[in-house]
Amino acid sequence: MQSNNNLDLRKEVKDIPWYDWVDSQTIRDAWKTKRTNDLGLRHRRFQSRFRSWMWIALSTDPELAQVISGSDLNKLQDVLRSRHQQRSVAQRQKEEELALLYADPFDVEAQKKIEAAIRQKGIDENWEAALEHNPEGFARVIMLYVDMEVNGIPLKAFVDSGAQSTIISKSCAERCGLLRLMDQRYKGIAQGVGQTEILGRIHVAPIKIGKNFYPCSFIVLDSPNMEFLFGLDMLRKHQCTIDLKDNVLTVGGGEVSVPFLQG
Repeated sequence: MQSNNNLDLRKEVKDIPWYDWVDSQTIRDAWKTKRTNDLGLRHRRFQSRFRSWMWIALSTDPELAQVISGSDLNKLQDVLRSRHQQRSVAQRQKEEELALLYADPFDVEAQKKIEAAIRQKGIDENWEAALEHNPEGFARVIMLYVDMEVNGIPLKAFVDSGAQSTIISKSCAERCGLLRLMDQRYKGIAQGVGQTEILGRIHVAPIKIGKNFYPCSFIVLDSPNMEFLFGLDMLRKHQCTIDLKDNVLTVGGGEVSVPFLQG
């Protein structure tokens, strides 16, 4: 009886998309060990494999991620059973709706709904393919920040090679003692995702990256959401390299390397 329950659960588990793209070898190998827990899985191995996918689950299914990160395998089993039942009910409802629509395929409204169902099926298949082949696409992207000093004041700089100019907010420039140097002849409008007023330009001030000092110019914006952005103009000027493999920003052709901040 225990064995049949385990086999049924393994079948249920495999029907859940989140499980489909996880290597099912974990489940098969653990099943061969004939452990006595409800799933027939070795707890440590099961948890270890799934923790490697936690960063995806945190973005797409926080509840499941929390259960996986815990130590209660029976609770995980209950959650998976519940998800499978929900999917089964939803799938059955879709099939019933489609059956009614196909009963009168020449009805204009029915044709529209059939077309929408076919389109949604393609979207769902594309989503499942992305989970399998590009799971990183569902995770939150960690932006690139490094520690710098501007005119002797430490701050976290947002590194953005897609921004044309290096930007400092008005409040940050004031805190760094640079607002008095702002040239208001360079007022204008910054175009991007939206529009922001350019208050002026600070032509040169020292920034410290690692142990080295570099001259830097800034566009001053009245932007409370972005304190300091290290843009393409200074990235080019100081021969910077964004090294995502080693997770560092190199400056001066390699003379200085500073790590990108985590989280």
